[in-house]
Amino acid sequence: MAELLAVAINCGLTRVFSFMLTSPATTHVFSNLGVADDMHTTCHNGIWEKIRDVTKYQMGAFALLLDAFAKISLPGPGGRTLLDAACILGTSEYGEGWKHSDKELPVIIAGGANGRLNRNIHVREQDGNLCKAQLTVLKALGLPYTTFGWNGAETSATLAGVLA
Repeated sequence: MAELLAVAINCGLTRVFSFMLTSPATTHVFSNLGVADDMHTTCHNGIWEKIRDVTKYQMGAFALLLDAFAKISLPGPGGRTLLDAACILGTSEYGEGWKHSDKELPVIIAGGANGRLNRNIHVREQDGNLCKAQLTVLKALGLPYTTFGWNGAETSATLAGVLA
């Protein structure tokens, strides 16, 4: 699926995609990882080693998606790849999902957005606002949004140091 998405983007069949490995509050059982219960129950029961195993497994799948984009060379000088041109937002509910909290949600903004994103930046904001990551992506894509979010989470700020 990752390779198919990369080819579809590269060929211009689409410019946007959504790729979900499991649904939020998933009841998927990762028996291939030795997890006996569904993920939602595993989180609520606080079986942290199994939660880490599932998260690593899913981040490995996300890495395969990024690798598929990095393997496609774009025409022209400079050896640019599709990942250099892309802006891919990845997130997981497994930050503090066991508390039904929106705090500490991990987010990855991958790619270079044709030079509009700084690469290899790590930002952690105590009590951060997920909408800042989403507004950062919208701006990296060149969309004219000045604010994003609602219901107390609306922000006009982006993640520090991420936009080039």
